[in-house]
Amino acid sequence: MAHGTPRVSVIVPTFNRSRFLAECLRSLLAQTLPPAEVLVVDDHSTDATRKVLAGFADQVVTIRTTAQLGKPGAVNLGLEHATGDYVWVFDDDDVALPDALARFTDALERHPECGFSWSPWFCADTLADGSLGPVTWETRAPDIATLGFVPALLEHNFLGGAALFARKRCYDECGGYEPALIRSQDYDVAIRFARRYPAARVEGGATFIYRQHEGVRGSSADRFAAWARFGKWLEYDQRILRRLRREMSLGEYLPPGHDVATSQRLAIIERLTLMMERMLLDEALEDLALLAQLPRQEPLTEAERRPVRRIAYSDPWYGCGSLWDHPRFTNRVLELAGRSETVRDIRGEALHGFVRGVRSHGLSRLRVAVPRAVRLLAPSARTRPDFRPTGVPATPMPGPRA
Repeated sequence: MAHGTPRVSVIVPTFNRSRFLAECLRSLLAQTLPPAEVLVVDDHSTDATRKVLAGFADQVVTIRTTAQLGKPGAVNLGLEHATGDYVWVFDDDDVALPDALARFTDALERHPECGFSWSPWFCADTLADGSLGPVTWETRAPDIATLGFVPALLEHNFLGGAALFARKRCYDECGGYEPALIRSQDYDVAIRFARRYPAARVEGGATFIYRQHEGVRGSSADRFAAWARFGKWLEYDQRILRRLRREMSLGEYLPPGHDVATSQRLAIIERLTLMMERMLLDEALEDLALLAQLPRQEPLTEAERRPVRRIAYSDPWYGCGSLWDHPRFTNRVLELAGRSETVRDIRGEALHGFVRGVRSHGLSRLRVAVPRAVRLLAPSARTRPDFRPTGVPATPMPGPRA
């Protein structure tokens, strides 16, 4: 716990974002609780970034890399220079609300047992002149009391970007950003912290504005357009979830009030739906087989139905279809349903989920739901090897990578 005025180090990694950087820095320097230091890590920018930073020369510390490190390397370099009790990693195109640091630190000062604090955030578009437009929406926090913090975070990253504010010791003990992750680095850190430390939610709502724009993303080694970011998120989220599958015990997938001794099936179902959410076909097939082999073959409980409903009701947010569209997956569901009551119930719950989706979203959902229902009811119509449902990428479904 910090003594006296909390000392906060803000780390801003930047690469060719001169258009947005000044507005970002002004928001950080206008905090009601001033940061002890703002460390801007210029990752070998080639635009007007130097000129922008010259205007803040007496207010921020600029660290320039001699070769491009990528965002993970830039953040880690900033961590090496950080002297504060707390660290806030802040993207160069976002804007902090004036009381953000005061609210983040207050939550941790009041809860010394917690390693990090967190908040929702606002989203806003970028206007034609490059300025930030009006707020369009605010993220919503999940029901952590019901789901559990780590299971909720695995379902959806509600700690994206600057939503996470941590004690410096958390980075010292858990390590910084993973250099191999071009995308989803913040998600990886958030999961590592959440598995190790309790968290404190800040009072009030959003603490920053997430800027949506059409600028390119990534480092020079892996640049990609704004429209391609969802595919990149999927690629790197898959890497993270594969690693977690190797590292995590089954008990870590369970909501509060359950233990793996009595809720093994629920744990496998929770993991199955997470693998489906990330389009991890082989891993999902493995969990289906495990469920079919369990000695306990009886109707699903309400807790077991919830994750199946979720994955059937709506598609993964990456915009590349669902495993319900993949014949290897649906054929395996049908095969195992013939001898496993558990898998048979999963199939039934999925069909109900398709119907609920249509009732909520209308005809737009009907076009997707009907072919999926047919696949779960009539496998013989789609056994040809070239089958590819509408909306599913022509490239092979992601599987294990080296």
